[in-house]
Amino acid sequence: MRIAESTEIEILKEEILEDIFEEKYEKQDKDFLNLIDKYTSYKGDDILKEITLKIYLYIQSMPFPEQWLEEKIKEFNIKNTSFEKTIWGEILIKIVKDELEDRNIKIKKSIK
Repeated sequence: MRIAESTEIEILKEEILEDIFEEKYEKQDKDFLNLIDKYTSYKGDDILKEITLKIYLYIQSMPFPEQWLEEKIKEFNIKNTSFEKTIWGEILIKIVKDELEDRNIKIKKSIK
């Protein structure tokens, strides 16, 4: 047993990711193929692989990565609630309200 060098670890991550993608392609996984459709181009799936590795690195920077990921998955699960009641809906509504208030102030100033 030994500690791997950072280059070896990066190569292993890429090989594992490649294996996972290959397996998903072979199984014709519907969700995976939908993801491929949304995040890749005709040139290949390298962009999605890069995004996946970046997300993995980000998650690993959290103190409790698996717990953090579970919490974020729950935040994105909006099947049983209306969008405006989600954290993302609340953020968007606040942004729109702030923008409308700002424009309203500008309109009032321009009329005076």
